[in-house]
Amino acid sequence: MEINHTNKKNIVQKGIIGIALILIGILLLVSKWVNFGAFILILPGLLMIGLGIFNKEAGWIIPGSIVGSIGTSALIIENTNAALLNETSQGGIFMLTFAAGWFLIVLLTWFFTAKTHLWALIPGGILSAFGGLLLLGQPGLSILEYSNYLWPFLLVAGGVIILIKAVQR
Repeated sequence: MEINHTNKKNIVQKGIIGIALILIGILLLVSKWVNFGAFILILPGLLMIGLGIFNKEAGWIIPGSIVGSIGTSALIIENTNAALLNETSQGGIFMLTFAAGWFLIVLLTWFFTAKTHLWALIPGGILSAFGGLLLLGQPGLSILEYSNYLWPFLLVAGGVIILIKAVQR
């Protein structure tokens, strides 16, 4: 039986998925006695990132980065001194770590795929801004409160600009 490049790739992919399912199953069994918490999200995230890098496909890198960053956020908040912080600061840490996952999409697609996904800078930037403001405490919360008055004006201005451009064509 001859194995060509496509078959080898398919065998490796299925092998990785099979091993991952075995490891996740073992992890779930062991978690009955040991608290793994955030690793439940980190491991599938790493698996997806690994598949994305191996296959040079953003379709695996994107969800892997997002899921992995959520798991990393939970791991940081549960297992470091961040657990001693107030809920607002913990929210800021979560948002900054989640933002790192979006920035990771840009970095990994730049290195490992044919197309760099720069669009991920938008949610990453927004999450970073809000996370940073939450970590600032009261001054950051005040800025967020005042921004509640700014958003409606920005939306109206954006709508007006779109209408003007549509009419000018």
